[in-house]
Amino acid sequence: MNKKSIYKQYFTPNKLANYMVNIIPSNAVSNIIDLSMGECGLLEEAKKRWNNATYFGVDIDSDLIKKIHNRSPYINTYCCDSLSDKLDNWGKYHKVVCNNKFDLALANPPFNYRKQSVCFVGDRNKFSLPVEMVFFLKYIDIIRPGGYICIILPYGFLSLESYAEFRIEILKKVTFLKVSKIFDKCFDQIDAETCLLLMQKKMCNDNKIQNEIELSYIDENFNEIKQHKIKYNSIKPLRLDLEYHHSMSFFSSYENKLCYRIVELSSFIRECKRGKSLTKKKELIVERGTRFVHTTELKQLVISNSSVTHVNAKNDYFKTAVTDINDILIGRVGSACIGKVAIVYRKYPKLIISDCIFKLRVEGIDPYYLTLYLSSKYGQTQIKGVSRGSCSKYLTITDIYNIKVIIPDYSEQLMFRLKYIDILSKAGYHTENKIILLKGLVQELEEFLERSN
Repeated sequence: MNKKSIYKQYFTPNKLANYMVNIIPSNAVSNIIDLSMGECGLLEEAKKRWNNATYFGVDIDSDLIKKIHNRSPYINTYCCDSLSDKLDNWGKYHKVVCNNKFDLALANPPFNYRKQSVCFVGDRNKFSLPVEMVFFLKYIDIIRPGGYICIILPYGFLSLESYAEFRIEILKKVTFLKVSKIFDKCFDQIDAETCLLLMQKKMCNDNKIQNEIELSYIDENFNEIKQHKIKYNSIKPLRLDLEYHHSMSFFSSYENKLCYRIVELSSFIRECKRGKSLTKKKELIVERGTRFVHTTELKQLVISNSSVTHVNAKNDYFKTAVTDINDILIGRVGSACIGKVAIVYRKYPKLIISDCIFKLRVEGIDPYYLTLYLSSKYGQTQIKGVSRGSCSKYLTITDIYNIKVIIPDYSEQLMFRLKYIDILSKAGYHTENKIILLKGLVQELEEFLERSN
C-alpha cells in the first residue's frame, strides 16, 4: 500500500487552493501554517498573495517534506504527526505559539486516517472525534484571536447528529464567515462530499454565538452561488447543510398558499422501524421462504420482482423486520436510495425488509395517498433535504417524523388510493410500464394540490 493510501492524502487542487487564499478578508497576514501540507499547494498559493509572510508546513510523510524543502525553500518545514507531542519539539513553531500565535491557517486535513480520539471542548464537554475534527480543534488553538482559519472538511460535519453539540461549541470559539458546499468530484478519487469553512477566531472573552450564518455552494467554476442566510435557533439542533435549508424554504413557500392542513408525519405514525441485514446471516437465505426486499428492489412507488431473495422467516432474527399489508417502505441509507418509496401491496401479504429500509405503519391518513405524497416534489424535497452525511447519505427516524404532510379531505385521499391500486393491479404490465403510469399519477397529485390553493 502506498503512502497516499496509508495517510489518506487527497491533495488540494490548485484552483481550490487559489480560491481559499483569495477569500481571506485581510491583507495583514505575517505568518501562515498548514499542519498537513501534503504537496504544499495551499502554502505555495498563499505565497503569491502574501510574499513577505513567514510560512510553516508540517507533514507526516518524509518524502513530501524533502520534495517541498527543495522546491519551496522559503517554507519552514517539519516532519512529524502534527497531533502528537513531537510538534512542540519544533523550536520555530513553538516560538510562534508561545508568543502571538498564527495569523492564518490554510487546511485540508486527512479524513479518517486513524481511530477516533476523545477530546474535551468548552466546559468539559467530551466528544469522540475523527482525525479531521481533531485537526480542526488544533487550528483553533494555535490561531490568534482575530486570526483566520480556512479549512476543508467532510460535508457531514454540517449535518450529522453526532456533531450537533460539537458545532455549537465551535461557534462559541469562532465566527463562521463562509460555510460552502464544494462541488462534486473536486477531488480526484473521492466520492465523499466536502465543505469549505472560513472562520475568524473570537476574542478570549467572547463566546456569544452569531445570530446569522451564510451558507453557499461553490460550483465547478469556483463561483459562489445558491446563497442562503440562516438564523441561529438555540431550541432546535443546528444544521448548516445547504440542502436542508433549501428544502425547508421550498416547503415554507407553499405553507401559506395551500387551503389544506399541514401536519407533521409524527401525528400519524404508529410504528417506524428499520429492517435487518443479511451481511453476516447468509445462512438464512433459502430457495423457498419469505420474500426479502433490498433497496435495489424499491422502484418509484412499486416493488420490483427482477431479483427475488427468500429467507427463513421462522428465525427470530427477522422478527422486527416483517411487514404487513399497507406498510410504507422508505429507503433509509445510500445516496442512490434516499427518496425511494413504495407500499406493501396486497399481492405481497408478507415481506421482510433489509436494514437499509424503514417500514412505516400509519393511522389517521390513507397510506396509499401518503406514499404518493412522499414521492411528490413536496415529499421528495423534504426527504432529500433532511438526509445527512458525506459519503453515504442516510435518514434518521427523527427525520421521518418531522416531514410535513399536506392533508386533503379523506374522500380526496381515497380517490388517489384507488388510482394507485388500479395501476398496481394491472395484469401483464411490466414494472417499467407501471412506473410510467405512477409518475403520471404523482404529477396529477401535485397539480391537484396546487389547484387547491
